[in-house]
Amino acid sequence: MQEPERRLAGIVAADVVGYSRLLGQDEAATLARVRALRSEIIEPQAAAHAGRLFKTTGDGFLLAFPSAVQALRCALAIQAAQRAEGALMLRIGVHQGEVIPDGDDLHGDGVVIAARLEPLADPGGIALSARVREDAMGKVAIETEDLGTPALKNITNPIQVFRIRPAAPERPTLALPDKPSLVVLPFQNMSGIPSRSISRTGWWRTLPRRCRASAGCSSSRATRLSPTRVSRLT
Repeated sequence: MQEPERRLAGIVAADVVGYSRLLGQDEAATLARVRALRSEIIEPQAAAHAGRLFKTTGDGFLLAFPSAVQALRCALAIQAAQRAEGALMLRIGVHQGEVIPDGDDLHGDGVVIAARLEPLADPGGIALSARVREDAMGKVAIETEDLGTPALKNITNPIQVFRIRPAAPERPTLALPDKPSLVVLPFQNMSGIPSRSISRTGWWRTLPRRCRASAGCSSSRATRLSPTRVSRLT
């Protein structure tokens, strides 16, 4: 029997998170979103990174690339685009290994291992093999978490797995006020002696004067403050 052709390829396995649940909630809308995901994100990003989509499995996609670095860069780009779109979430596994061409399809350990890595990713994240991580060092800026060598179904040899966590959403920058402001919290008398609450009341009565001294406010412009309000000095 002739030995089948083998070659190295970077493989990306992507799967929609909660696909069955989404189908149960709204089948027509979910199918439309998956079709849009393929045509607007998966296939364009694969082509942009010199790869191709070679198989779909309903809610899953398998892509092949000439190198592990191109596969990883495409996976990162897909997740970034999908986070911006927001309708669906993906888990992605990335591996580099031998594949056996069969027409437009691909078989072999490289494909199987990438598919086994995908469930280990966080929703919106990526799991990758040590081989991909090693090739990407110095070429792709990523931070990874070492998952060790988890058992992978029907894979005999141990595979060290790393996980890239989803990017944290940017926190909005709050504009600073253009004039002095105070945040005033009420005091609580912890002593249990009612007479000691006088100092608290007295402090509130003198607060406007202290504000004038520290913030340069005149008595006519000082804002009346109360223990339960946040007031701005204008």
